[in-house]
Amino acid sequence: MIERLDITDIGTGGDGIARDADGRAVFVPLTAPGDVVEVEVDTDGRGKMIRLVTPSPLRADPPCPHFG
Repeated sequence: MIERLDITDIGTGGDGIARDADGRAVFVPLTAPGDVVEVEVDTDGRGKMIRLVTPSPLRADPPCPHFG
């Protein structure tokens, strides 16, 4: 299922954290607080970003060309 989520925090592993409609945490790699993303969420609360809807002003270009 694809959901539109607001990334609000960063977890200890570096994944963005959002809350789904039921209030459960969803961990989304390659996101930043303030991003609005469309995410495919699995049963373990992991999300795969399908589309970056609105980028966060905190986003920056990675210094390493191999990132992501």
